[in-house]
Amino acid sequence: MPKPEHMSQSQLASWLHCGKSYQLKRVLGIPGKPSIWLAAGVALHDTFFDINKASVGLAEVGDPAKNFEDHYRKITAKVLEETGIPVDQWRKAGRVTKDKPNKEDWNWWLYEGSRQCREYQSWLRTSGWKIVDINGTLMAEFETTAQFGGVTVKGFGDALMSTPNGELRMIDFKSGTRIPTNKVQLGLYCAALKRTFDLDVPGGAYFMTRKTEMTEDFDLTRFTPEYFDNIFSMAKIAIDNDVFIPNPGDACNMCDVSEHCYAVGGALAWQSDPDHPQYTPDNQEVMQHGNN
Repeated sequence: MPKPEHMSQSQLASWLHCGKSYQLKRVLGIPGKPSIWLAAGVALHDTFFDINKASVGLAEVGDPAKNFEDHYRKITAKVLEETGIPVDQWRKAGRVTKDKPNKEDWNWWLYEGSRQCREYQSWLRTSGWKIVDINGTLMAEFETTAQFGGVTVKGFGDALMSTPNGELRMIDFKSGTRIPTNKVQLGLYCAALKRTFDLDVPGGAYFMTRKTEMTEDFDLTRFTPEYFDNIFSMAKIAIDNDVFIPNPGDACNMCDVSEHCYAVGGALAWQSDPDHPQYTPDNQEVMQHGNN
């Protein structure tokens, strides 16, 4: 299977985090096991997009809880149809607690996602933050395409917003419990806007959907287009030369292709992972035929 024709922030992050996971999913096309939190996260983003459009009169969102439920059920049905894996077998996050006897399962997210969407709508109405328009395009769930180091890089930003003081900030919505420590994602979107529109966005923040609050303001001025020219040119050299180094550790428990990874003793590694001594390309063809 050929390597991707373009790169994105998620691809770069995936390769940096674990080259083996990148190879299995993005080069060899190994399907990952579905996750409850990913389906819920897509539904959250879709509903936030509807809310953002409604905030400037481009749509009517009605009850955001009902909107979220509709998106959530459609996404769940689509993944179920594509994979055939029952929802109760999807990966779940969180720990077993009194409030979460089944961890953060499908039903937990049905309630919690609805709450987060309602509270985001209320926050957007009262906070003074606004979605920005550039040349007639609402900068919510927006796509950018820019060249960095000879590599076509696509970006998918959640929102470009203005603060109550009118300053531009790059915003990414996060539905997890931990505030990300990595600012590269926000910086890449800013660099793409600088290269394509000559637009300066000096800072950004993460909007933590569970708490309905914005994180501290991050200075993103060091993430220039020239910085990413260097980063992506080096990444392309490594990927073109099949540098896919596994990074086994605690994060493997959350990896959706770990059962295909030789480094962690995955049961299907002999079919999928070129590092396995019994692997042959024919093994993978047999596996892919079995999935079709």
